[in-house]
Amino acid sequence: MSADAVTQSASRLPRFAQGASGICLNLLLLGGVLWGVGVVVDPTRAAFAWLTAFAWGATLLLGLLLFLALQHLTGATWSVVIRRFGENVLAGTPWLLLLFVPVAVFATQLFPAMGHHPVGGAKGIWLSLPFVLVRSVLYLGIWTWMARTMRGPHAGRRAGLFVVLAFLTTTFATMDWLMALDPHWYSTLFGPYVYGQGFVAAIAVLCVLTVTLGRGPAKGFIRARQRHDLAKWLFAMAVFWGYLAFSQWFLIWYGNIPEETGWMLYRWSGGFQALTVVMVLLLFGIPFVVLMTAFNKRLAPLLGGVAALIVFGHYLGMYWLVMPAYGTFQPAGLWLDAGALLAVAGGLGLAAAKAFAVRGAVPHDDPDLAIAMRPDEEEDEAAELEGGLA
Repeated sequence: MSADAVTQSASRLPRFAQGASGICLNLLLLGGVLWGVGVVVDPTRAAFAWLTAFAWGATLLLGLLLFLALQHLTGATWSVVIRRFGENVLAGTPWLLLLFVPVAVFATQLFPAMGHHPVGGAKGIWLSLPFVLVRSVLYLGIWTWMARTMRGPHAGRRAGLFVVLAFLTTTFATMDWLMALDPHWYSTLFGPYVYGQGFVAAIAVLCVLTVTLGRGPAKGFIRARQRHDLAKWLFAMAVFWGYLAFSQWFLIWYGNIPEETGWMLYRWSGGFQALTVVMVLLLFGIPFVVLMTAFNKRLAPLLGGVAALIVFGHYLGMYWLVMPAYGTFQPAGLWLDAGALLAVAGGLGLAAAKAFAVRGAVPHDDPDLAIAMRPDEEEDEAAELEGGLA
């Protein structure tokens, strides 16, 4: 890579980081005000809105942790620059502990077993408020340690451990924070289903950053084949999530057990029918159709657009899991949902923007960068394609 490209990359970064920080700060303030008003107007509705936004952000960051761990575990070099994008976004992981505070404060209103409908036996002990809070702090502490290590020199040596820890902690966290919304319902596929959705959204975020930064601070360091490889990941994981979603629905439908079917029926009634269809289209249908061909995978604007839809679809997926536990769909409360989402997204985005300002968008000191930038026989063809579509 030429010295000019390095210089141009460094010159574009401060402007990008400053602009992103300003936008995210405004989103954080606006969302915080909206949600704060919502707490005064309807505390229970505000609690469910915050849990939805928190679950969206937490599962997205956990998906990034898994993706980066897999890249280190396999010794991948094609994703060197893309890894830096993910590492910077993971700077928001320590803030999950702060974002969890409203969930802990409103836990008795969110989770029946911790409030007005206690459960007996071993399940009651497991879902008791003190035990859940202790486990939650443990999860968040492990994720923070993993995120910080992932940004350091020992990430490769601990990648295998991180993959195992990510799966275990996320499975238990989804049980405590999402499945516990209905303490009498259970599904052995629920953890992988939620984690798979977060993994798809995480790759989508990387796609959006790759397309955006590839025209700015990382220009000259993102090649068409890297976007193509990332798009293949996105396509494969969208299909995998579709498989998990269908498997969970099919087993519940075929078993026809009242304790299980009720949970699904709540999400196909009460005004949630349209949300269910849109969610499936955004997370599976559109990516499957649009990204099926290699030609489409290489088109940066198309990839970025599909990825942005998936990120929003991930929020709808968390909404679909959380809000039926509150009641029927209520359009009048969407402003409160928007406030919680803006606050969480703004806070995590602000942390990521600060990380980009400090660590940069390109790992110039990584010895694998030269390998990732090495051209191959497809580069000329891809460059001509991009030139013709510009």
